Amino acid sequence: MRRLTILLGLFLALPFAVRAQDSKFELFGGYSYTHVSDSSGATFNFNGGAADVGFFPVKWIGAVAEFNYAESNGYNFGGEFFTAPTHSLTYAGGPRVRFSVGRVTPYVQVLFGAVHRSNLETGEEEIAAPQTTFGYSVGGGLDFKLAHHFSVRLVQASYLHTGFTSPNFGANPVQNDFNIQTGIVIH
Repeated sequence: MRRLTILLGLFLALPFAVRAQDSKFELFGGYSYTHVSDSSGATFNFNGGAADVGFFPVKWIGAVAEFNYAESNGYNFGGEFFTAPTHSLTYAGGPRVRFSVGRVTPYVQVLFGAVHRSNLETGEEEIAAPQTTFGYSVGGGLDFKLAHHFSVRLVQASYLHTGFTSPNFGANPVQNDFNIQTGIVIH
């Protein structure tokens, strides 16, 4: 009987414990657009989805892991468009600092990780083999609280730096990427 009473007490206390901790975690999912500018002059536009999970042991500072998958149909080089389907996967993590002001929560973050790009080819010619490179991102965003556990991420904008190599674009090109995301946040 004593075990049953303890189990019943824990079962009844569980919702209060979860509610007390609900603001420590957040989950985001939404749309992502990335504009890539290669140091050789080639530009790419990627569309896809993004997700991140955050843990905030202190209300205003926490750690975030972000995942972004996007696809591109080709690239523009010297004013001419080349069809060359490719996709990329970004996985990064780092600190996020946020400040709640009523229903609005602006934040800034710095993320470090890796970016994987599939092969890049136009027709029969391979321009670049699949590769993975170090990447970092610096940016911020703005969340608007809709309900107790739901917010809409109005915008997240960040600079993403990568360094993919390519025989046709130079030995060590640098990509200066601009990423925008929007979607739903669950707290």
